[in-house]
Amino acid sequence: MLCTRIGWKFGCFFDLRLESENRLGELSYYLTQLLRGLVFQEIFQTLEYDDLYQKMKQDGWFPFLELLGDDFDDLRWLYKTDNYSENRLSEKFGEERIGKIKNRWWSKEIFESKKPILQKGLNEFLENNQRGDISCIKILVSEIDGVIREIYYQETGKGKAKTSDLKDFVKEKGRRKGGDDSSLLLPAAFFDYLDDKFYDQFDLAKGGPEVARPSSTHGVVDPEKYTHDKALQAILTLDQLYFYF
Repeated sequence: MLCTRIGWKFGCFFDLRLESENRLGELSYYLTQLLRGLVFQEIFQTLEYDDLYQKMKQDGWFPFLELLGDDFDDLRWLYKTDNYSENRLSEKFGEERIGKIKNRWWSKEIFESKKPILQKGLNEFLENNQRGDISCIKILVSEIDGVIREIYYQETGKGKAKTSDLKDFVKEKGRRKGGDDSSLLLPAAFFDYLDDKFYDQFDLAKGGPEVARPSSTHGVVDPEKYTHDKALQAILTLDQLYFYF
């Protein structure tokens, strides 16, 4: 039996099987799950409380790895209390923090090969105005799709791919890297996010579409929807893929 505490949260683990069994690896897995659940309880609770998460996802937010901790806790609280209009998250991503993200990106070949384009997108974000946000989104949304396609080609040898193939590929990469959705990579949840938001198919007959890869690429998004938050979400989506690949 193990009892532990993180802040005011308590966790207990029981194993009543015979001590003679050799199961150190299995025990390590379950203990890791327990500690992760205590430290990041708010993340997993957000996914469990569907109404709250759906409101966040509708606005383009996800438990991106870069946000884990105070950033996501604050964002979650604003939605929980219906005060999202007070969100100032994108203002926290200034030159220093964006610099840390891009330096991480350049450590992987696929990102390094796109450095001039990705750097331009990040520079546009740092302009922090509508013109910069539009440019950032237009640049990074296409590059997100490009990163997925190039990695898909490298690993499968298939030069053509349907969107459904790419989404399945990302989900499988996340599973290989972090396991199921008890890991902070949240592969199944991120697959749904890509499906619902990034690859969201538009229908002009149903009103003006939101920012997504299809709508942005086809030029049917109203200019006022290219916001600083949407630009940040494009950066965070690409950053999430960094950890998958």
